[in-house]
Amino acid sequence: MDIKIVSTEGTPLSPYIFGHNLEHTRSAVGGGLSAQILKNRKFAGKPSNNRGVAAEWKGFGEHAFFELLPDVHYTRHIGCEKMRRHNELQSQRVQNMKPGDCGLMQQDLSVLSGRTYELRVVTQCSRDLSLKVELTDRTGSVVYAGEELTLSAGDWEITEFTLTPDTDDPEAVLVLRFSEQAMVTFGAVSMLPANHFHGMRSDVVRLLKEIGPSVLRWPGGNFAGEYRWKDGLMPPDLRGPLQAYSEIETQPHSVGLLRINQNTGTNDL
Repeated sequence: MDIKIVSTEGTPLSPYIFGHNLEHTRSAVGGGLSAQILKNRKFAGKPSNNRGVAAEWKGFGEHAFFELLPDVHYTRHIGCEKMRRHNELQSQRVQNMKPGDCGLMQQDLSVLSGRTYELRVVTQCSRDLSLKVELTDRTGSVVYAGEELTLSAGDWEITEFTLTPDTDDPEAVLVLRFSEQAMVTFGAVSMLPANHFHGMRSDVVRLLKEIGPSVLRWPGGNFAGEYRWKDGLMPPDLRGPLQAYSEIETQPHSVGLLRINQNTGTNDL
């Protein structure tokens, strides 16, 4: 049934004056609009547990030293010179003082058997080395999928690859490990299901098409006040995370995955 909307004077109103509001990409949609699985993938904020490790990440290694670096970072902003910003542009350094297993991990990631995930790691190394990237169970004893990367010393290096786990697990762990006596600085890490739509969840995009909003407002709120459109011209990994001036407003909406429905396999960036 077609419904015609009219004003109080009886004049038909354009459907284009009505729309939908998406207040922050990760909060207005259950599970989030973004397809990114990792939380705090660009290492923003203050270190957790006083160990020099970014929030949402855990470091391991008997002889490893961890440090968040505000002066050495891969991410950046364009045209924000006059804004006082804190804890946004940082990298995560892992320094192995002696040969032995060390690195970073992120827990409680929901993965589906047979689904391909696209991964990207931005690193800067003090020497040539091998970095193992694995999806494991929560104990680390079962490896669902893995890839060994050959990294070179020097400037920032971008490595892309895919992992396809052979088991469903709502509490999987992503592990990035190396054993050489070396220093690895992580600038950004990304993990997306291969069926994403330009970084967004394909199921959310499909549902938005069904709703058919004539106008879609995004992002809204304090995020809009902090955002600078020129940042959007850069590749996603280069775009600096956004932290509101009070450090409590914007960042909590930008750290990544909310708990997902394992039956649908949907997830948030």
